[in-house]
Amino acid sequence: MKYFTYRTDEYNFLSLMREILGCDNLGLCHKSYEQEEILGAGKDQSTKIHRKFYDYIDSEEERFSELYKNFIKDNIKPIFKEQLVYQKFPTFRAHFPNNVAVFAFHKDKDYSHPPQERNIYLPITNAWDTNTIWTESEEDKEDYSPIKASYGQFVLWDGNNLNHGSRQNETGKTRISFDFRVIPMSEYDESFSKKSISKNIDFKIGGYYEVI
Repeated sequence: MKYFTYRTDEYNFLSLMREILGCDNLGLCHKSYEQEEILGAGKDQSTKIHRKFYDYIDSEEERFSELYKNFIKDNIKPIFKEQLVYQKFPTFRAHFPNNVAVFAFHKDKDYSHPPQERNIYLPITNAWDTNTIWTESEEDKEDYSPIKASYGQFVLWDGNNLNHGSRQNETGKTRISFDFRVIPMSEYDESFSKKSISKNIDFKIGGYYEVI
């Protein structure tokens, strides 16, 4: 697991997410949306706040997509020093107080993801204690601890092989974040034939992925 910083004045996700979600204080965003029941299978990407974000993504507004692509080009690609295959649309997370962000602990490979993927965790609010991702340090070690990160940081880690998930949030603050996957072009396997479980999309360039 590696931590990196980026310039929030150039990649101002915070300001844009405030506009998209209609929340001046993202850490208190739960007060602007009706509290959902404890999220279960199939519901952790379909709440009102998730629909608000994804409806924006599906619109003709390009500002988020441009910011996301430029962030990857300028901040993630240099880490690998080659062309990068990246998740076309990031996964949005809203971890409300007294709720979870994902319904179960898991490894991404359990959901058919290619083994070459690396994970990027990009919190838009401070992430700590029970409002962030909990992961083991080595595969099947089960020594879970929280990934602590602040706005202006991103974390490169191995969600494909490490079991991870979320606790019930007892911090009183909403965590807003994105996570996405990347693959160095030299490791991309065009023959990989599995599809994403949630969207039934091929894990291929032009499907789940694009290239920078």
